[in-house]
Amino acid sequence: MTDELPFEDPGWRPAFSGIGWLPLPTFVTFMLRGRERAFAAGSDVLTMLRRKFVSFAGSLVLVALVVAVISTSTGSREHALPAVDIAVILCLVGGALVIGERLIERPLDCTTSARLAGAYRIRFFVRLAFAHTTAFLGFVGFILTNRGWLYPLGAAFALIGYLRLAPTHANLTKDQNLLAQSGCALDLIEVLGRTPPPRSRP
Repeated sequence: MTDELPFEDPGWRPAFSGIGWLPLPTFVTFMLRGRERAFAAGSDVLTMLRRKFVSFAGSLVLVALVVAVISTSTGSREHALPAVDIAVILCLVGGALVIGERLIERPLDCTTSARLAGAYRIRFFVRLAFAHTTAFLGFVGFILTNRGWLYPLGAAFALIGYLRLAPTHANLTKDQNLLAQSGCALDLIEVLGRTPPPRSRP
């Protein structure tokens, strides 16, 4: 029986490799789904989640560029709905989502390595959904009022969520400390780095 080599965090470089096509429209990524599966093959949960993080964060930037272009082309024309009212609603919803996501979140399951990796992956996507909701609402607010600053306002709440969900070494270390305090003997980074991602359907 041979001992496994000590695991080292691969960092973010693999997450940036070959993801340039990921923010493309849905029908394009559907056509390229075979390439996406091949791209994910042989990877691990940690690298997969970092690729998803980079991809979704990039989509926020792309939407910001679209908002900037539309705002410039349409000028300052305002729609029927007042922007200030939309901004107040956006702040209330954004604050509620930031707090609500923390209230419904469950501790990571450290029963087995597979359960720990699965629980972390699910939590990542739940946090991502909460974070993206405010950015989406900011874009809707921009469409309704033609005020470009509403999208950055929504994206600001999304940024709060992104800072928390990012699978950085620092965030993973914080999670590891919480797991250790609860009596978990598993190494979170090693578990994520050695667990293959779930297979996607053909």
